[in-house]
This record gives sequence, C-alpha cells and structure tokens, in this order.
Amino acid sequence: IFASVSCKKDTADQLQIEFNKNYKKWQNSNKGDYTFKRTLSCFCDIAPHVIGVANNKIVAITNSKGELLPLPNPSFGTIDEEFEFLKTALSKNPSKASITYNSRLGYPESVYIDYWSEVSDEETSYSIQDVKIPF
Repeated sequence: IFASVSCKKDTADQLQIEFNKNYKKWQNSNKGDYTFKRTLSCFCDIAPHVIGVANNKIVAITNSKGELLPLPNPSFGTIDEEFEFLKTALSKNPSKASITYNSRLGYPESVYIDYWSEVSDEETSYSIQDVKIPF
C-alpha cells in the first residue's frame, strides 16, 4: 500500500486515511514481541540495524557488524514509536510525504518526509524490513 502527498488537502487526507488504516492493522497483528531491520537513508550511518522488541520495548539493537549497541538509544524506536513519529510528521503538513505500508501487517516499509521543499538536507527517509513476529 502506497500513499503520497504533495501540498494538496485531498491527498493529505488520503495519506491520513492510509495511516489510520495501517496503524489499526499493525495494532491488530502486533503482540508486543518482534524483530525488524531499519535502514536510515541520509548522509550518516546508513547500514541496517536489527532491533529486538519485547513487551513493546526495545531490548536489543545490533549493527551491521553484529555488535550490540547500548540501551536506551534515542536514535531508534519501536514500530509503534515509528507510527507516532509519522503521526507527528503528517500533522506538520510536510511539503512532500511518501509512505509505503506492508500489506499484511500494516507497518511502514518505506518512509520519505520532506518538511520544507526550499531547504536542503532536512528530509527524513528510512525503511523497515524483515519484521518477524513470533506466533
């Protein structure tokens, strides 16, 4: 499921509808324990990190070298926290937003937020892959 917006109210409303639908789908599928891979796309460390979540709290973050990062780490969040980030970002009426959601579980697979088209390097872009929920 893909949603994109660029400064128009009707497309912004559609983006919010997709957000609400997929957040509900995630809430219904999430049992609080899962792992996922997050890759940030920016001018910084873009290597993927594997994040382990238990009882809706991060319990482990592993970098691409297999090293555990210290916790807590404010650079990483649970998928629920990623949804909170998206909710806040969308409420700021960004110049451009593009979000692709996982069709089965509803989590955001690909996110691109450009808050101000006139400003360089303030965009946020990341992907979430390999979500594993034990059943």
